[in-house]
Amino acid sequence: MLQRINETFIPQKDARDISEHPTRPLDAKALARALAGEGRRHVSSGFAMSTGPELTHPTNSLYLLMAQADGLNALPDFGIIGVAESGSTCDKKSDLSKLALSKVAYHLTEKAVLDFLELEGFENSTPLQNIVVGAMEFADQVIQETHPIPEYSLTAGLIFAEIMILGHRGNTRAYHIDRHHIEWITNTEMSAQGSVAPYETSDMLPGADISDEAEIGKTSDIIVYSRPIPRDGYILLCTHGLWKNMSDRDIHRIVLNRVDPNEACRALITEVRRIDPEQELSVLMLYFPPDFVPWR
Repeated sequence: MLQRINETFIPQKDARDISEHPTRPLDAKALARALAGEGRRHVSSGFAMSTGPELTHPTNSLYLLMAQADGLNALPDFGIIGVAESGSTCDKKSDLSKLALSKVAYHLTEKAVLDFLELEGFENSTPLQNIVVGAMEFADQVIQETHPIPEYSLTAGLIFAEIMILGHRGNTRAYHIDRHHIEWITNTEMSAQGSVAPYETSDMLPGADISDEAEIGKTSDIIVYSRPIPRDGYILLCTHGLWKNMSDRDIHRIVLNRVDPNEACRALITEVRRIDPEQELSVLMLYFPPDFVPWR
């Protein structure tokens, strides 16, 4: 009698065991694997800087803001990215690179982020390309008010869903890198109005198109590049300290050997420091997975 009472009110170990056999093949492990396979894969990012020997007055800056969303009615992934560099003749205390990037980021946040959060009203908002142009012009106007002959380079813009829009001036660069090639996105020889085929540079030598570091930022024209985001590929933004010291072939090799954007950025900085310990530079990298889910 006591044994029956104990079995009734005190659960035994065997009674707590749950068999998944009746539900196979949808057992817990299989379900977890299925959910993991269906999860949305997002953009991953990394960055690194080398400030050189004068740590108090760097001439390079970078900016990275990425926003990602999940869910049935998720917002598209979006980001604000940029690198900037002051010219060698600028007063380092003025830090034009930081000023330029901060003004671009402020303008893009003010004009674009609210549109990102308003799904219903996004189609009636200002075109993203115009927003990027406005941000670059706003930064340039602020800088020229205090620096009559400003020397700075800037590559910055927006990532939104399936689109990347970059504004560019000077000798900072943006690259598209995948398993097969490395390609310049920004090229000062391209026309803002023209449509030019991708410029393959895998055999270019370091610093092939610049003869004097003092020429950084002398180009005041702003060019905007709009293109779809890559699949299973990288977007690399960098100041001239990277491509001055490394060939595109070596950049390509290092990025593919590291895979992770953070590790790749650190490896690029390490290699440049080995070549020129006093070189200042900034690198920023985004990786887009092969099955990045489009926004609907």
